Amino acid sequence: QLLPNIALKVPYDPDHRRTPLGKISNFNRFRGILGHAHVQGGTRDGVKRKYDPGSAFDWGRLRRAFAPK
Repeated sequence: QLLPNIALKVPYDPDHRRTPLGKISNFNRFRGILGHAHVQGGTRDGVKRKYDPGSAFDWGRLRRAFAPK
């Protein structure tokens, strides 16, 4: 396995039934695939944060692809 410490999962909010598009509270303990927005939220000192892969990325499709068959 190329990256054994990275699990094939994405953040998921079961209450809203979607992947959150903003900063997640446990990003430093999360072992999976994250976007910049999951780690950095908003702006700081007038510098915009990175949001790629962005809100158009199909996180649900990626999550379903990682689901056990």
